[in-house]
Amino acid sequence: MNERMPATRSRAAPAGTARTARRPPATPANQLLALQRTVGNRAVGHAIAERRLARTPTHVKEKFTEQLVNRGGKLHGKTAFDIDFKEITAELTVKIRLEPAAGVPAAEVDRVKADAAANFARLWDRKFLLTDDRTEEFFLLRAAVVFVTSGEHLKVQLLPGDGGIDQTHWHVGDLGIEFAHEISHTLGLLDEYVDPDVVRRRTSRSPGVFEDHSLMGNYFNEGIARAEVKLRHGQSLAATIGRATGRRYRVAFTTAAQQGRLLHWQGIRDAELPGSDARERAAAEVEAIERDLRIPEATEAAGRRYVPTP
Repeated sequence: MNERMPATRSRAAPAGTARTARRPPATPANQLLALQRTVGNRAVGHAIAERRLARTPTHVKEKFTEQLVNRGGKLHGKTAFDIDFKEITAELTVKIRLEPAAGVPAAEVDRVKADAAANFARLWDRKFLLTDDRTEEFFLLRAAVVFVTSGEHLKVQLLPGDGGIDQTHWHVGDLGIEFAHEISHTLGLLDEYVDPDVVRRRTSRSPGVFEDHSLMGNYFNEGIARAEVKLRHGQSLAATIGRATGRRYRVAFTTAAQQGRLLHWQGIRDAELPGSDARERAAAEVEAIERDLRIPEATEAAGRRYVPTP
């Protein structure tokens, strides 16, 4: 959003689904393999052709705002990206035109591009499965940033030094996670840290504030290395994609993403002091992830559809 991150910050970072062996995960790849075994390659080809006819690349474009306190004004942001449904993937692309200010060396421009693309992919790529509510088709969400000279979704000015950052103004001294945070606004996500000037984030108890190591939160205070994309972010993105495509999608973390999160949160839990609030919060996150990794098998055995825990 066109909003500054908190001015005080530290540059130093603090230290799917499981199934039985008899029943492989209902991933998109396995769905196609099962179809091949059942009716052969010709039927698979027809299924793929139908998908291609039914889904074409979609340009998503929206605007979002946040109401300001005592000013009657609003903060404004822009949602813009392409989503292209392939046979077993949903490929999301954000095209950015990076315009360096005078005096910014070409090597620094290239470094910022690489840093932004790598951090965005690290936090978003292969993290979620989208399931079409109507057809029950699964799609692995792929996510990438590409830098272009025209046809951009977002134009960003790259400034020298290290200063306040927002969706359309970056500095060469900013961190890769800051670039990923700002690009995530372009997916339609709102900030989640306290800002006394914003109605929904006025205090730590406000409904728009989260202190759970969110990429959209205050990761400078909570720990840069601990910041992650949350299920609610995937759900918000899926709703945006659904509005643009006229469909409705359920969202779950991929098994690999959940297993990675489990190790991540176990490490956070074990690094905190026994009995501390931070340790209890991390332990609760570990329990929730473990539950999600077990639930699909149990619910499907009972004949119910699995819906992940928010």
